[in-house]
Amino acid sequence: MGRRFSSLADEEFNRLFTEFKFTAYRLEALQRYDVSYEQDEFARFLSGESRGEFPGIAEWIDGTVAKAVAAGKILSRVHVVELPMSDYVRFECAWAYEHTVEAGEDVRILPRAAAKSCV
Repeated sequence: MGRRFSSLADEEFNRLFTEFKFTAYRLEALQRYDVSYEQDEFARFLSGESRGEFPGIAEWIDGTVAKAVAAGKILSRVHVVELPMSDYVRFECAWAYEHTVEAGEDVRILPRAAAKSCV
């Protein structure tokens, strides 16, 4: 099994998205990721607060996504989701992905049923 990453600040993980030449692709299939840098934002989301700043992913956006896009590179991600979506996936779609898409990342959501019909 590959190495497990627990933070976007992990140097080895981040190199995967800074040292590529043309396109970096990321597939996510879990319905919940338990990472410390977004716990406060997730709690605010669950309590019904409005989206504000998201310091947990600011470094990812500024240091990785924005730089790659400015250099003409493509960052894309597909998240395979169960329906109905978990609270965490709803949070990612409503708060986290909105920030990364604004920075230039191409994010696609694929319901699991649709993914199964493709094979």
